[in-house]
Amino acid sequence: MNQEDPEIKKEESIAAPTDTGITASEQKPEPEKVEAPTPAPTKKPRSPKQIASMEKAVATRAKNLREMQARKKKEDAVLEKQRKINEAKRVLEKEKEERRTKREERKANTEAKKKTRNNSNPSKPSSTRSQSEQQKKQQENVYVEFDSDSKDNDDYGGIFG
Repeated sequence: MNQEDPEIKKEESIAAPTDTGITASEQKPEPEKVEAPTPAPTKKPRSPKQIASMEKAVATRAKNLREMQARKKKEDAVLEKQRKINEAKRVLEKEKEERRTKREERKANTEAKKKTRNNSNPSKPSSTRSQSEQQKKQQENVYVEFDSDSKDNDDYGGIFG
C-alpha cells in the first residue's frame, strides 16, 4: 500500500482533517443549550406624585368612557325613535295605497257593471237612481181620467165637475 494512486491521495488531502480522529458516524450531536428566560426588568419604585397622576388618568379615562357610553345611548334612542316613526309612516303609506287601489278596483267594477246593464236591458230603469227620480218619472207617465157620467155619485155636490 505504499504505492497508492496519486489521485486518491489528492482526494484525501481535499477532505477536511479531523482533530479527534472520530468519524462522522461516531460523533453524537451536541444537546442544544436551552436559554433560561430572562427575568422581567425590575420596575423603578414610583413616587407618590407618579401614582397620583396615574390614578387621575385612570379616573379621567373612566369618566370619558361613561360619558361616551351615555352619548351613544342617547343617540341610539333618537335613532330608534326616528326608525320607528319612519316605519310607521311606511306602513301608513302602504295601507293608504292598498285602500286607494281597492277603491279604484271597486269603481272600475261598478262602471263595468253599469255598462253591461245599459247594453243588455235598456228599457229597465237602473237601480242606482234615487227614489225621487223614479217617482217623478212615474208621475209623468200617469194619466188621470175624469168620468163625466158619474155626477150623481159625486160626494162634493157637483162642484168639481
